[in-house]
Amino acid sequence: MAEGAVASEHAQRLRAELEAGLDLGPRWSALEGASSGFARCHAVSVEALPRLAGAFARAGYFLELLTCLDLRQHEGRMRLVYTFNCFAALDRWRLHVDLAPTRPWSGPAAKPARAKKGAAAALDAATDAAAAPAAAPLPVEAPSLVASFPAADWLEREVFDMFGVRFAGHPQLKRLLLPEDADFHPLLKDFGRMDAVAAPGAGPAMGPGGGADG
Repeated sequence: MAEGAVASEHAQRLRAELEAGLDLGPRWSALEGASSGFARCHAVSVEALPRLAGAFARAGYFLELLTCLDLRQHEGRMRLVYTFNCFAALDRWRLHVDLAPTRPWSGPAAKPARAKKGAAAALDAATDAAAAPAAAPLPVEAPSLVASFPAADWLEREVFDMFGVRFAGHPQLKRLLLPEDADFHPLLKDFGRMDAVAAPGAGPAMGPGGGADG
């Protein structure tokens, strides 16, 4: 089978399953691949994530990346970013999932954000349009994707270790890099900030609230 036919088969298989078996609904908003490096970019709900992951796995895609954005200062939320890709199809997808933070922001008050342009502005607009209504509280944890993508095991552990985000159903959610008794998550934006100190004479803040993860 020719390379182009293989690529087309993978992409068509994914799109057919998404359209036939899943309700994409108004929460989805596309971003052109030419400007972003992604064929599709969507904000999705936590509830839809396991079904979407299953569709990607069955269509021959792999979980390329999972990371997290700390948006607590300006938006009061955490954002998981998933990248699914398929070498044969050259068809990279980016999914955003918003969660409520489990630790309050302890850094300085939010300043007006700089206006974004181009692909960054389009991505923000797509995500904002798909965000849950203010009246609907965001969930505090995401479902684990280990059942569909075994590689999600370490990716989810790293996000938990660095950002404190929990993944429901993970077979063994524990720290990946830091010791088990660490009570901080170093990639949170208010980690170690002197301006997060609550009272004069206190030491530098080691995290947004301290305390063991339980």
